[in-house]
Amino acid sequence: SHVWLYDSSGQRRQLTIFGDSSRIDRLAENGEVMLTSGGRRYRALPDGQLDEVGTSAGRAIYIDGQWFVAIGSSLFRVLL
Repeated sequence: SHVWLYDSSGQRRQLTIFGDSSRIDRLAENGEVMLTSGGRRYRALPDGQLDEVGTSAGRAIYIDGQWFVAIGSSLFRVLL
């Protein structure tokens, strides 16, 4: 399976083209998507740009315009 999104014009767009299945981890109110595939985490921008964040461990959180990943009792800020 792949991750798809509808852009602001209502067009459906495929975000992932990986050989492995992908899944949405978190969707931010600004249209950014944090997703996982093959043990890795990626951030997808509304324009389709995909940036690798790191391991898929933990849980993505979007707070005040910034991405974080919570792993256990630690919170890590995502720097891209």
